[in-house]
Amino acid sequence: MKAGIEDIFEKLKKLKEQNAHFSVLSAYQEEDGFVLNYSLLNEKNKPIEVELKITEKEIVPSVHELFPGAALYETEAHEMLGVKFDKLQRAKLFLPDSAPKHLCPLKK
Repeated sequence: MKAGIEDIFEKLKKLKEQNAHFSVLSAYQEEDGFVLNYSLLNEKNKPIEVELKITEKEIVPSVHELFPGAALYETEAHEMLGVKFDKLQRAKLFLPDSAPKHLCPLKK
């Protein structure tokens, strides 16, 4: 299932209301921005994938209020690739505090 920046939060909220459980958020860079894949499991443990394509300038709505486990994945995507989220629980996860703020080790 694909989602846009304007409806990602509502789509994931609707899935949660249908008893879907968050599993993982993965992100990778493409030539024109990033792709975020939200992986969930429905009540029968069947996978649900929600794909979001964004530009580097777009700010993604955080879903950690819906799925608290997403906070670490959002922080990782921000720190490693530079994906921007509207709310982050933590500023850093892997890099030391002395690392430059603009350093995104996995960004091309």
